[in-house]
Amino acid sequence: MDSDDAPVPGNDTARWNLLLEALDKKFQLGLLEKLRAAKSFHFEGNTLYIECFTKADLDYFEKPAVKTQLAVFAEDAITVEQIIFK
Repeated sequence: MDSDDAPVPGNDTARWNLLLEALDKKFQLGLLEKLRAAKSFHFEGNTLYIECFTKADLDYFEKPAVKTQLAVFAEDAITVEQIIFK
């Protein structure tokens, strides 16, 4: 999905957009591009669930360094304690 297409569907768009803005401000363009291409997201308390379109995207987010980097930004920007990818 292109980032110019419809926004990623989810249950708390304002919170999601804060995360995207934080990544953009910190020039985390790789993470930003992948999140904008996600199939969907939803928040349950302080847990963020992200559904990926492709196995390649899921594999990217499951890399320990990527997962840790995103977790640090998400905790700081939107008080997320856990991120689960599907």
